[in-house]
Amino acid sequence: MNIALPISAISLVVCAAVYIILKREANRVKSPVLRAESKAWLLDTLLSLASMLAMLIAYIASRFSLTMLMRYIDPVLTLGFLVCMIPLLGKDLVQYSKELLGAAPASSIQSALERIAYKFVRKYDFLKAEVFASKKGRTLNILMYIYLKEERSVLQLDSIRLEILKALYSYSNWCEADIIFTLDDRWVDYTALPSLQQA
Repeated sequence: MNIALPISAISLVVCAAVYIILKREANRVKSPVLRAESKAWLLDTLLSLASMLAMLIAYIASRFSLTMLMRYIDPVLTLGFLVCMIPLLGKDLVQYSKELLGAAPASSIQSALERIAYKFVRKYDFLKAEVFASKKGRTLNILMYIYLKEERSVLQLDSIRLEILKALYSYSNWCEADIIFTLDDRWVDYTALPSLQQA
């Protein structure tokens, strides 16, 4: 007990520190690999915490002549561990499965893409914009339709397209975007976009 408890405490601190660092970096570079690795370290952190709690409870039980409770310590902590982890892992499983299948990105990403599109709608007095997106791993596929009120020169539209692409790449380094300007939405075939979801 004198050796095991300090070791468990050190393990808990190290695992928690690595988890925090990996999670921060995963969010910064938007890497699913780092995100998955951070979740593995989160599991290690919780296991270390459960181990330390088991030893502390066993020590307290032995000091107060509650040895009959010791047989229940591991099952109760294991059950608590599972109750804490199942929702987290279940949510990740659903999200990763969607990304693997190229489904629509999270609503926060879709909202961000809409904000980027409509910033340029307002800036250049366009009629409206429609944004379709899918996410596979860390790659974000974007198709943006921008509807014009009047004809504009190709040179001007190319310049605006470059501005929009820069804004999208500033939001995500891992995006592939097509930006289409049109005066007439009748030619747009939405059935040809089965793998993209409207943002």
